[in-house]
Amino acid sequence: VSPFNGAEVRIEGVVIADYQGALPALGGFYVQEQDSDVDANPATSEGVFIFDRDLPSPVDVNVGQVVTVVGTVSEFRGWTEIADPVLVSTSGFTSLPTPAALSLPVANPLFLERYESMRVSIPQTLTVTELEFLGKFGELELSSGGALESPTESIDPNDDPASGTTSTGNSNVAAVNAAQSANRLRKIILEDGWEDYYPDPTPFLNAQQTRRCGDTVTNLSGLLRQVDEDYRIAPEGVVAFTDANPRPPAPEAPLGRLRFASMNVLNYFTTFQENDSNARGAGDATEFARQEQKIVEALAALDADVIGLIELENNGTTALADLVAALNTHLGSTVYTAVADPVAGSGGDAIRNALIYRSARVTPIGDAQLDTDAIWYDDPNYLRPPLAQLFEEAGTSERFIICVNHFKSKSATGASGADLDQGDGQAAYNDLRRQLATRLDVFLGDVETATSESDILIIGDLNAYGEEDPIDILRAAGWVDQLAISEPGGYSYRRSGERGRLDHALTSPSLTTKTVDASHWAINADEPEFYDYNTENKSPAHLLINETGPYRSSDHDPVLVDIYHPTYDYWQDNLISWNGANDTLEGDPNSNGLTNVEEYVHGTSPVSAGKESGLITFERNGTDLELTWIQRKNTGVIKVTPQWSENLMDWFPMNTPTVESTLDAIREQRKAAVSHNGKTELFGRLLIQMP
Repeated sequence: VSPFNGAEVRIEGVVIADYQGALPALGGFYVQEQDSDVDANPATSEGVFIFDRDLPSPVDVNVGQVVTVVGTVSEFRGWTEIADPVLVSTSGFTSLPTPAALSLPVANPLFLERYESMRVSIPQTLTVTELEFLGKFGELELSSGGALESPTESIDPNDDPASGTTSTGNSNVAAVNAAQSANRLRKIILEDGWEDYYPDPTPFLNAQQTRRCGDTVTNLSGLLRQVDEDYRIAPEGVVAFTDANPRPPAPEAPLGRLRFASMNVLNYFTTFQENDSNARGAGDATEFARQEQKIVEALAALDADVIGLIELENNGTTALADLVAALNTHLGSTVYTAVADPVAGSGGDAIRNALIYRSARVTPIGDAQLDTDAIWYDDPNYLRPPLAQLFEEAGTSERFIICVNHFKSKSATGASGADLDQGDGQAAYNDLRRQLATRLDVFLGDVETATSESDILIIGDLNAYGEEDPIDILRAAGWVDQLAISEPGGYSYRRSGERGRLDHALTSPSLTTKTVDASHWAINADEPEFYDYNTENKSPAHLLINETGPYRSSDHDPVLVDIYHPTYDYWQDNLISWNGANDTLEGDPNSNGLTNVEEYVHGTSPVSAGKESGLITFERNGTDLELTWIQRKNTGVIKVTPQWSENLMDWFPMNTPTVESTLDAIREQRKAAVSHNGKTELFGRLLIQMP
């Protein structure tokens, strides 16, 4: 608050920004001291806002003019202003004051107060970290040091360093809160400088008509404003963004024989809000058509053999059947089938979980199972029970269980007692989510006993970040966090500018050895919320720029899990046909020059297009010829031997191979060598021998 609040003052300065006029203009102009008149107090601002919209005949000013203003100082929504000045006079033009150089993070939440209503510049590179209000208010959040992460994604409130399995105690809560405070000091808002509601055109978009979290801007300059507790920059001129995080056109290519996925379908309701105020999804048929198209395009692109669906309307099978029909229509044939509801139904909540599968690739075995424990059925506060189904891979004897989940959210509505936010970074209802995680482990133990199958995958929205208690409880019970292994630092959701993993993939110990990869497809969390299916307040131009495509089809990114490396037994005994004769051990279905057995040894896919680089390399190192190659850790009955020769006829083994590095859970890089001494020519090869 200005020490002159309420006092009449006379000031002279330079107009640095002109926002005079009716709404959506700010209704005034900004004045800053000339460089030669700056006072000796670096803790006070040299600028002020002059609000003149309500004057009957405001004096028109221009940027660069020297003005004299007389009026009363006041405070409004956090900023200092002179409202309805009694005198405004102009006296020619001069150069603008030099922008004050800023850097983030700032020292404290009030540090930028000293630069309020002044020209500033930030030479460092800032990252887009939040887009929630880009469409609505024409603003986005930037942060220093990269995008912001939710503290409990990597900081465990219970222990340091995080063990990944400790779910009790609060010895590290201070570190969580410190990280949260540090995040606030790293960010600033970039705005368009207007008070427009759903501005058209939307500012700051790129050539693809989007702006994604992860994009960057360097050397930002403009006017620093304070609105309530937030500081923001209205830029001078066009902001030069770097599209550092472009839209991924498709998910990563599958690395295993089967692909599983989960996707939050953002309240896919066939009951519209215009007909039922309790409905959660589309307001009318127009919005539903947009929603359905986006979701269908996303699901089709996943190209998964089993997909867990989250946030479907729980109206029997109506919404589920509608979505499956739309997906199959898009694909041109009946590719996917919904798993039939179990005898226990689909739970008591307004939304449900579901499973769909590619019937040409997998077959459900027996009935699906829904947990009927009382914890999920607290009337009227129903939760979403986990849904599990045993499947069998077509043409093999491989069986596995997929369990799709949606735990209680972090919203504090209705919370009491232990479910209140405990101030440890885990938000409301963490105690209940802890109980749900414990119950899920028990339920899947029962399912394993009933089916005699131990290969189990937990997928879905657990509403807990990577180091929060529910995930610790599951890991402590033996479940393996596949996304932490395959995609460290990954995320599926973004809230208040911070990203993290709410959507998970955890495998049982037996399935862990068969899991090849896990990943997110970043089509939603990094996109502007404005691009969802809703049509309210959006102009025809707004709707056109993101009418189709999978982007912002939901607020969560889909999760993908690839399992089952192509194995010797798979080719030898089962011979699933990829391309006629190419399913033999010597076949080459993807025509990349590697036979199926060579692909197996290297741990690569025999059906994915292309050939991974660096599988085998030769290099002279001093007096040695070195052979380096990528090999799966366990090749079973297949023998792999590095060899050398001087004449390409007589071959001898190189020295004992060494492991140079571990590449992932399945593969490692190995090296062997032979000396050049006494040899005229040297050749090397990797001999693969079948039993």
